[in-house]
Amino acid sequence: MAGILLSTRKVAEQEKLIVRSTREPGYSQLDDDFGTEKSSLIEEDSSRASQEQLSEQITIDEGLIYEREERIREIEGDILDINEIFRDLATMVYEQGETIGNSNY
Repeated sequence: MAGILLSTRKVAEQEKLIVRSTREPGYSQLDDDFGTEKSSLIEEDSSRASQEQLSEQITIDEGLIYEREERIREIEGDILDINEIFRDLATMVYEQGETIGNSNY
């Protein structure tokens, strides 16, 4: 009878080992799946955050570009005004030269 109990215990222990060995890879696989899913979610969050930052940066850059374009237009207008002033000045110098030249004769 002791032999039967001993062999029954050995069989029970072997069955426990078999059950554990079949379960552990499954648990490990579940952990891996969870880890992969978690990594995927983290990557998605990171990607979403990067896209939001890029969108904000694009908005800021567009604002700066608009301001620069406005300033360039103002400078172009100022250059045209200065050009007209120099034309008027050249005309006045020419007219004064004619006046001085005519008064000498």
